[in-house]
Amino acid sequence: MRKVIKFIIFILLFIIIISVAILAGAGYVNGPLDLLNDENIIFSIEEGDSLNIIANSLVDYQLIKYSWSMKLYSRLMGTESKFKIGVYRISSDMTLMEIHDYLIQGKQQLYKVTIPEGWTSHQIADYLELEGITNSSDFLEAINSINLLEEFGLEKYNFEGFLYPDTYLFQKNYPSEKIVSVMVENFFKHLEGIQPDYSDLDIDILMDKIILASIVEREYRDPSEAPLMAGVFYNRLSHSTPIPLGSCATIVYIITDIQEKEHPEVILYSDLKLESPYNTYINSGLPPGPISNPGEVALNAAFYPEKSDYLYFLLKNAESGQHEFTRSLSEHTAAYNLYIKKN
Repeated sequence: MRKVIKFIIFILLFIIIISVAILAGAGYVNGPLDLLNDENIIFSIEEGDSLNIIANSLVDYQLIKYSWSMKLYSRLMGTESKFKIGVYRISSDMTLMEIHDYLIQGKQQLYKVTIPEGWTSHQIADYLELEGITNSSDFLEAINSINLLEEFGLEKYNFEGFLYPDTYLFQKNYPSEKIVSVMVENFFKHLEGIQPDYSDLDIDILMDKIILASIVEREYRDPSEAPLMAGVFYNRLSHSTPIPLGSCATIVYIITDIQEKEHPEVILYSDLKLESPYNTYINSGLPPGPISNPGEVALNAAFYPEKSDYLYFLLKNAESGQHEFTRSLSEHTAAYNLYIKKN
C-alpha cells in the first residue's frame, strides 16, 4: 500500500514539475526580448505575406525569440490567415501574444496630413518627411516609378499634377509608392466627378488640360476668376499668331523647383529670360509638364473655361485677389499703368 502511495506522490510531483517547466518555458518564449527597452520598431506586413514570412520577420526585427513560437501560437488560435496588411509601430517590450493580437486586430496608427492646392511634388515630399510620414527622396523617386506610372497609363510622364490636394490619413514611415498611389487614385476619383468621360481622351490631350490647370492653380486668387483665366490661356494657345502664355507662375516654378532656390519676393525682368522649356515668356505653347498639383477649382476651369475674347490679365487688387482682364496689348498696358505703375 505504501508503495502505491509513494508512486502516486511521485507521479503528482512529476506532473507538477513538468507543468512548472512548461509554464516557465512558455513564459520565456512569450516574453519580450528586452524588458528594459520600449523602443518602437516599424514592422510591415505586405500583401501575400504568409505566417512563415511574418514569424521569420519578427525574429529578424528582434521582436520575438523564435519563429516557431508565433507559428505554433497562431495555429492554436486559428489565426494563420488573419494577419492584417499594413505598417505597424511595435514596442520592443511587447510579448509574443500582445504582438500577435496587435497584428490580428490591425490597429495601425494613422496621422492626418493636409496637402494644399498648388503645391509641387517637392513641397509635398518635404512636408511628408517633416511629418515623419515618408522620406522626401523616396517620395520623389516614387513619382517617377515606371511600374507605378504604367499602372495609371502615364508612363510618358510623371505624377506631378496628379497628386490630389486633400486631407489624408497615413501611417508614419509609410511606403512612398503607396502614398503616391493613394493620392493619384484620389485625383482620378475627383476628375471623374468633373469630367466623367476623361478616360476617353487621348493621354496627351488629358495631360495638356492638367498642365493648364496647374498653371491656373498658381495664378488665380479669386476662385470665380479661374474659368476666365483658363479661357485667356486657351485664347492665347489658339490665336492665329500664337501668343506665349506669359505666366509668372512658370517662372517661379523654374526658380524654386528646377533651380531649387528660395521663392522670389519679386520676379525680375532678367528672370523672364531664364532658359528653360518651362519659361512661358520665351516659349510658345504649354510647358512640358504641370507646375503644381491642381485642386477642384483649377481642374474645373481647365475642363470648362469661360469663353471670352480676353488675351491678358493682371492683378489689380492684392487684397481681394481680383484681376483686370483685357483684349489687347494696348488695353493691357493701360491697365498696367493704372494698377501697377501708380503703386
